[in-house]
Amino acid sequence: MRLIEEHKDVELQLIFLKREEKEIRTLLHKNIRKSKKAIYSSLTTSIEESMHECYEEAAQYTGLDSMKNMKSTIKKHVNKLKDSMFEKAKDTMLNKLNDLKEDTLKKLEKTMQESIDLSLKTDGHSIPDFKGKLEEVERYYKQLAAPHN
Repeated sequence: MRLIEEHKDVELQLIFLKREEKEIRTLLHKNIRKSKKAIYSSLTTSIEESMHECYEEAAQYTGLDSMKNMKSTIKKHVNKLKDSMFEKAKDTMLNKLNDLKEDTLKKLEKTMQESIDLSLKTDGHSIPDFKGKLEEVERYYKQLAAPHN
């Protein structure tokens, strides 16, 4: 609001940009929440993928000691892969979070740039730079106001 008070000449553009920024922020928050759910579930998915082969092998056991053999197979697999399995799941999740961050920044930059460009246009024309015209008018005024010789 202070920015608007200090720059009355571009008040409408600033109001428009503030509204656009709020809309963009709302959309990005929704997108981030949705993506974070998928990213967090990727941890479970990654571990399930690492364990799939082990589960298939354990499912083959039948008979008297099948439960004991299943537990043993799963335990061996977990002990063998525990460090790499969780490290892989963590890396996957961190990569996806980083991708989300980069994607969010790109969308924010692109959308805000489009909003800024749009706010500086009126009827298909950019707002003209009046500085040169103002200087010309001031020069003519000084000439007219100067006493005639």
